[in-house]
Amino acid sequence: MLNTLSTSWSQAGPNARQIFLMQKLDKVIGVLTKVISDAKVDQLTIIDSRAPNVTDVRQLPLKALSSLEQVRQIFGVDLLEAMKKRQVSS
Repeated sequence: MLNTLSTSWSQAGPNARQIFLMQKLDKVIGVLTKVISDAKVDQLTIIDSRAPNVTDVRQLPLKALSSLEQVRQIFGVDLLEAMKKRQVSS
């Protein structure tokens, strides 16, 4: 096995390393895509990092929702749900 690899490496010349890495990369990508395809995703949250124009009143609800979602993802506190519970108990 090692002799075959050594012979192939010598025959490939200066491109041997690139050829070797490309052969291995194919296997690595296969393993990674299998791991990713087997992963279970419960929730995907996308937060738009572009800050809306705060002076535009039409953007305020979007800004508020984005901020609430960021707090929920970072701190694990769902402020919107807490406000709903507080309103129901009042």
